[in-house]
Amino acid sequence: MIKFTGLLFIFMCFAAGGHLLAKREKERIESCEGMLCLVRTIRQNIAFFRIPLDEIYKRFSYQALQSGSFLTQLHRQGLKSAYLAERERFGYDSFTESRFINFADSIGGLPLEEQLRSCDMLCEILEENLRESKSNYPTQKKLYHVLSISLGIAIVILFL
Repeated sequence: MIKFTGLLFIFMCFAAGGHLLAKREKERIESCEGMLCLVRTIRQNIAFFRIPLDEIYKRFSYQALQSGSFLTQLHRQGLKSAYLAERERFGYDSFTESRFINFADSIGGLPLEEQLRSCDMLCEILEENLRESKSNYPTQKKLYHVLSISLGIAIVILFL
């Protein structure tokens, strides 16, 4: 009976691991949506209201970015510091990350038209990444669940 309980526990741990991986991927997608919303907010506030960046950062809030220190860092130290502090949360590839860091460095120091163009170009890149992530999510979710359950079954069989 104890052996059966232990094997059941091991199996459930593996199954829960797959669920947690799928949940983490969903949270990453939601964080990326928040980042896209931030860039759009920056563009809108610069274009129409001419609000300084630090004021834009202080006013910005997004539910998916509440956990962790991203918004706190954004309010205190700006976009680049906030991104670098939590870069793994977004999971951007090297191309997107380099574009984002360049954007964070240059925004606020460029003429208005160049700032708007920079926002538009980054929005296109982030939208493309988000579309790709959202289209891949159902497949990845199934993959995480199937692999974790299969691995759990394999471990249980190994110990039998």
